[in-house]
Amino acid sequence: MYGEVVRHDKLDKHTHDILYDMFDRANLTAIAHLAMMTARRRILDKKGNDTYLTEEGGRRVKVPLTLIQGMANGLFRPRGARETHEWLLEHGGGGTRALNQGLFKLVPIDRYGHLDTFIGKDAHRDTFPEIICALER
Repeated sequence: MYGEVVRHDKLDKHTHDILYDMFDRANLTAIAHLAMMTARRRILDKKGNDTYLTEEGGRRVKVPLTLIQGMANGLFRPRGARETHEWLLEHGGGGTRALNQGLFKLVPIDRYGHLDTFIGKDAHRDTFPEIICALER
């Protein structure tokens, strides 16, 4: 189930050395839920029901969302972010595609993977400005 979580070249030595301590153990219930969604290739509730990615569910999403995608992400591939963004544009709660384009943004981050977009040695320069912009929206 786990894939490449970081681009090792994006971490400084100290961060790389403490990765195990940062994450240590995981909740097995959450791991089982993630495994189920991975196998079904879909976001599901804990019982395996497709309750989120429905037209009705999409209409309830009315808050600004920014999808930040490391383009070198080996765990969650860029294609998934593009498809999620497109789904939000089509089904989101803004009412029209034009209004949804104001609500839902996709921000690609070149040369970054998954967690290194947040803990990478240069994330303060390369990704934090995008995160701040998203939070200010």
